[in-house]
Amino acid sequence: MREQSGTVEREMSGTPAAIWAYRLDFRNLPGYNPNVKNLEHLKDGAGDGVGSTYRFDLVGPAGSFPVEIEVSRTEPDRVVAIEMRGALPAAEVFTIEPLADKDSESGSRSSVAVALTLRIPDEFPEAGDEALLAGGLRQLADELDAMARAVTERTDS
Repeated sequence: MREQSGTVEREMSGTPAAIWAYRLDFRNLPGYNPNVKNLEHLKDGAGDGVGSTYRFDLVGPAGSFPVEIEVSRTEPDRVVAIEMRGALPAAEVFTIEPLADKDSESGSRSSVAVALTLRIPDEFPEAGDEALLAGGLRQLADELDAMARAVTERTDS
């Protein structure tokens, strides 16, 4: 098995607590990833979310693939880490940091970074590793943009 890693970053309106809570509840996933279908919440985790498990179909140009995710680590208002099992195993570490807001003392803007590590099975051609990572990072960038809109809408309502 080979590993490829990269990171995507965005600024979002919202406090770290609001963004963290939204990300930790993966029932929100279809709202910011339109490729997620048939989401099932399989298991509740501990009070901090660790152990929560979900299954869904990831639909793409090559077809639909079952994926299972499990929350592997959390730090309240700061980190949500997951392990993904399926055709292409991976791990994500979603980290939130508050940003100084010139116009407000409320800490209403945050920086979000998602570190992606693909665990590419040996039977996959090595020549495609960089393309797999680039595709995963593009998908994460799209997810973060959609998540930013969703969190802003929740905060505004």
